[in-house]
Amino acid sequence: MKSIFCFFAPGVQVAKEPLSRISPHGKLLDNLQYDPSCLIVTHEARLNSSQNGVLSVQESWGEYPELENPQVGDKVVSWDFEHNNLAVLYDLFDYFDPVTERGYLSNGPFRASCNSTESQITDDWSHMNSVSVSAFDGSLIVSIRHLSTVCSFQAPPLLASINWCISSELPQRSNYTFDKSATKFYDQHAVQQLSSGNLIMFDNGDARVMGNYSGGGYTSRGLELKLDRDTMVASVVWEFPVTYDSHEGSVYPLDNGHFLIHEPNNGGDAAMMQRMNGDESVRGISRQVEVDSDGTEVASLYTSIYLYTAYRGVPFSTLLGEVRQQD
Repeated sequence: MKSIFCFFAPGVQVAKEPLSRISPHGKLLDNLQYDPSCLIVTHEARLNSSQNGVLSVQESWGEYPELENPQVGDKVVSWDFEHNNLAVLYDLFDYFDPVTERGYLSNGPFRASCNSTESQITDDWSHMNSVSVSAFDGSLIVSIRHLSTVCSFQAPPLLASINWCISSELPQRSNYTFDKSATKFYDQHAVQQLSSGNLIMFDNGDARVMGNYSGGGYTSRGLELKLDRDTMVASVVWEFPVTYDSHEGSVYPLDNGHFLIHEPNNGGDAAMMQRMNGDESVRGISRQVEVDSDGTEVASLYTSIYLYTAYRGVPFSTLLGEVRQQD
């Protein structure tokens, strides 16, 4: 029987059990147990290549004399179902320097604490937001949102090495260049590598829209990038622009060769701010858009969760073995 992974938003009640595995019937199978005393598991839950565990992200803590605030970075972690433990695979502080390598959103302040220290203002330096297994070579594809960077890390058991990175904000760390400025992505979510070697992602575009960084226009977009491994140049295969959404969103491949784009806020940040300011007439509406291999819309579905919007849109061909009847 398939299982479904539920990721709960960070908070006092769920800090110790942020991930749960449930059956399609809603039966709780197990919860992740770990020590949240120094920052918490924050983003996503994707099966590893052996399907005996889940890859996720846990925040990490760093202090540097050159920087005023403590830095919150991220670790790639793996939840082992059999032993119900959390193993650290990579810590970004070991591979990137928060003093010299920063993005438009790296100075975003929020309150955090580590090992019972008093809550204090920190910088949300890296904000890793997805880890997935590459369908091209089995490596770990890591999205580092606040650096506008995507890296391929070696997968277990071959650890401790980066294969390559592509970055719009850290050109000195990018193994790939962009064919033009409009190809650059900023502050992305839900990055995956296809069997072709291409990348798909939801390009939120915060630095482009709010920081006036070059390229791409004043929208968010679903995006497929071709990574040419001969010329080491990235180019757009297709893009699907949507109203600017500062956070959330996803793109997933479908079995028919199409793609499912999740637009988290139909109406973008403007609609989200109306809800946050108390306008209860504005509901949290997300849009799922199916596009073909050229990025042309085929179908769309609107979903509404009162006041709030869905974080991701994940396609399932079946939950309990259902099959589609032929017409």
